[in-house]
Parts: sequence; C-alpha cells; structure tokens
Amino acid sequence: LLVVRHDPSNPALRPGSMFWFAFLFAAVTVLGYQIAKLFDSVRGKPFLFEVKWVLFVNAVAVMGGGAMLYLLRLTDFSRAALALFYMLASTLVLTKRILVRVVLSRYRSKGYNLKHVILIGSGPLAKKYAQTIQSAPQYGFVIDGYIGKDCQIDGLPCLGGWDAKGSEILSSAEIDEVVVALELEQATLLPRIIAATEKYGTKVSIIPHYND
Repeated sequence: LLVVRHDPSNPALRPGSMFWFAFLFAAVTVLGYQIAKLFDSVRGKPFLFEVKWVLFVNAVAVMGGGAMLYLLRLTDFSRAALALFYMLASTLVLTKRILVRVVLSRYRSKGYNLKHVILIGSGPLAKKYAQTIQSAPQYGFVIDGYIGKDCQIDGLPCLGGWDAKGSEILSSAEIDEVVVALELEQATLLPRIIAATEKYGTKVSIIPHYND
C-alpha cells in the first residue's frame, strides 16, 4: 500500500526495499500485539479489550512506519495509503477475532473447550464470582464445585471444608484452575492452599477481598 508519487524510480519501490519495509512493519506489529497480550487467551476478557489494543498497536505501527520513511528521506509517499492500511488492517484483524469468538462460543455451548474450576470459599465474594461465571457461559468456565466451611452457594456442589479433604480434591487431574475467593477472616488458609496448588501443579487465581 505504499504509494510514492511522481517518481516511479524511487528506491522505496524496489522489491528489496518494499520487502524489508513490510518485514519490519510486520515484526513491530507482532511485537506490539505480544506486549499488549493479544496473543494470550482472551477467555473472560471483553471484546472491548481487543478493540482498544488492536487499534492502539496498529496506530503506533502506522505512525512508526511513517516516521521511518521520513528518517530515510522518503518523504514523497501517500499518507492516504497509510491511513487506508490502518483502517483495513484494523477491520480485518477485529473481524477475524469476532469470528473466533463466535466459533469458540458455539463450540463451548456443546461442552467442548471448557476450563474446569474449583472454587475455594463460600462467602459473599465466592457467591459473586459464581454468579458472574454462571451468567457468562460463552467464556467456557465450568465450576465443578466449591470448598467452603458452609454450603451456601446454590446450584454448585459443596465439596466440604478445606480441613476435611481440600488438598485431596486439588490432586484431581481434571482441574484446570483453582479460584480462591476467601473472606478476610479465612486468609490464614491461603498459605496452605498455595502450597497444595504448587504441589499438584494446578494454576491458582486469587480474588482480593477488596474487590467485593
């Protein structure tokens, strides 16, 4: 999409120059997506997260490409072409990501590509997390049960207290992630829970009490 006006013999139009410009531009864009964590799993993240960072990274890449052309004294290029590239690239990338979300949502609705979670806690914080997950099945999280001192969360299996068999439950190979949503007075259990997850190699996420 680089258009050099009035000068077909401009060095920027040589195949080698165009190749290296495209290569560097693509490398910078990919690096920007990596830094913005757009290549990480976006499970649980709103689509607005992707829109914001795709538009931002593409804008930085386009402005950087224009600046590089000025530094190389290739000033006679089409700014409209760069703007068109920005709009097309952003539209295509976001369209592709929408399609991926739609396909994954339908795939998960059939019981595939699900992430099995064990919730630790039974207070208001744990209830709020459970309600959030149950209201958003498109994210593909399934709470297999919860560990808590009281069986107070409707619609989820109560697996008992931590002291009874908490560590034993975490040893299951079917668990993908442990989410800790303890109340402030139960914080003393945290070191034991982390030790158990490290022992069995299970991913753990901790919801801070102040998020409640």
